This record gives sequence, structure tokens and C-alpha cells, in this order.
Amino acid sequence: MSSVQIDLRGVPEVQEMLAQFTGGPLNNRVRRALRAGLKPIREEMRRLGSQAKFPKRFRKTRTRGRRNPLGVSVSPQSPLSTIYEHGAKPHLIGTYTHPGMAARPFIAPVFAAAEEKARKAFTDTLMEGL
Repeated sequence: MSSVQIDLRGVPEVQEMLAQFTGGPLNNRVRRALRAGLKPIREEMRRLGSQAKFPKRFRKTRTRGRRNPLGVSVSPQSPLSTIYEHGAKPHLIGTYTHPGMAARPFIAPVFAAAEEKARKAFTDTLMEGL
């Protein structure tokens, strides 16, 4: 499965402000920021998934959170998303030779279109109230 990872590093002042938080309060603040940053990516995934060249199930997304390390991910609910993203070589299905399929990238265009909004939403939420 494709994945795009964003690594945000703040200026020293931001890191100093965040240093006042530890444990649960810091984790909660980061979780809220991650969810806020994921929202523009999820919206763009749904928008792109509604185009005719993708299956209807690409419109529905699945979001997952992780505790250690903290993180979130979003992907289309369709089990075909990996095949569309990377393509498929010709292969046998029973006695039928399937011709394969060229890659139709989905994740990279979604990320490219939503990256700035995601960064801004993440940073704004993380810095909220500081």
C-alpha cells in the first residue's frame, strides 16, 4: 500500500512552546493536530475518488489512528486501491490470462493537491492557544 509521510519540524520557538507540554496533554494536542491536518487530505481523496476513472468505492475513505508512534492514515475503502496505485502485471486467473493494468496513481496527486492545506491545518491546531 502506498503511503506518504509528512515530517514537520518547527522553528526553535515553536519547539520551546511545545516543551511545556508532556505526556497526555502533549499527545492529545498532537492527536488533534494530526486529525486536523488529515481532513484536507481526506476531502481531496473523496473529491478525486468521485471522478469517473476510479471505482465508486474510492469516494469512501477509511481513517486510522496510531498510538505509538502517534500518527494517522487515510485510504480509500476499496480493496482495489493498491492495484490502481501500482498497476498489475499480466497474470493467470484460473485458466484466463488477465492482461494486467497500467498504474493509475491516486495517492500522490491527492497529497500534492492537499499538502499546503494539511500543513496549515496541522500547524494552526497544534499552536492553538499558545
